Amino acid sequence: MAAGQNLQVKRTDDSHLVLDLSNRGLTSIPEEVFNMPYLEVLDVSNNELTSIPEAIGRLQKLYRLDAHGNKLTSLPQTIGSLQKLTHLYIYDNQLTEVPAEVCSLSNLEVLSIKSNKLSTLPPGVEKLQKLRELFIQGNKLTEVPAGVCSLSNLEVLSVGQNNIQHLPDDVRRLTRLKTLGVTNCKFKEFPSQVLQLKTLEKLYADDCKFNTVPDEWGELQNLWLLSLEDNLLRTLPSTMSRLHNLREVYLRNNRFNTFPDVLCELPAMEKLDMRRNRITRLPTALHRADKLRPGGLGVSENPLKYPPQDVCEQGTGAIMDFLKVEAEKG
Repeated sequence: MAAGQNLQVKRTDDSHLVLDLSNRGLTSIPEEVFNMPYLEVLDVSNNELTSIPEAIGRLQKLYRLDAHGNKLTSLPQTIGSLQKLTHLYIYDNQLTEVPAEVCSLSNLEVLSIKSNKLSTLPPGVEKLQKLRELFIQGNKLTEVPAGVCSLSNLEVLSVGQNNIQHLPDDVRRLTRLKTLGVTNCKFKEFPSQVLQLKTLEKLYADDCKFNTVPDEWGELQNLWLLSLEDNLLRTLPSTMSRLHNLREVYLRNNRFNTFPDVLCELPAMEKLDMRRNRITRLPTALHRADKLRPGGLGVSENPLKYPPQDVCEQGTGAIMDFLKVEAEKG
């Protein structure tokens, strides 16, 4: 279907026409590609591309364009004519701006522009009303771009590794948000707006240098994954016991001297990572966390004296059995 022996178009199991030119060392996209108006998926990722030609606009049936892992410094304006596009992956490039035409892609559902050099997004982002997932981490942003909080169907938002110092109050308008990533932002304190996101299921807030987190966790009844690694936490609020669906908790590399009692009150907890803290003793009450998976408790790199080292070395099951026996002794 394509000229040139390396331009083999394949049909996927669901009958989509795909051209995979990834990992070819390409410095430009072969001209023949733009004479394939039937293409639905074009993958030119992990090459040496510095630009995408305006001719991309000819591929009117494209619903997915993957150009991540190149050296792109700009995008063509004609990208805005690809009205069937639902997935656009242009992360890990050298983009300093995104053309405003991207905001006319009214069917776009997933946009990943992480790991570029963006200081802002173009005006009109709010027009992307079908957008479900937005990845803008690892850029040079100083605030969550205007318009993002108007994306009413957004389910995944990742803004970490930017110089963002606060979240806008309007973030609460994201009433369908399930996953939020703010890792390695420059917050002066924990962004309390997060605690109003009632639909949130996963929160990644690692390496933000928090030394405290607020008390108002009761609204996050859907939260099942909480990651607060690489912070400065010494305590957790007792109100976290209201997080009845919390299954995975990651607290590695904080400043805990004592094991937070509230972690013994989470009935659904399956995985708990407390490695690299300063904890000397695990409470016997932890045995009540009977849904912890095998290998689900991480407590290494703590100066633990209780349970004894030989018990800890045997892993989660042995630790939990020990704590249960000790608790029954009274």
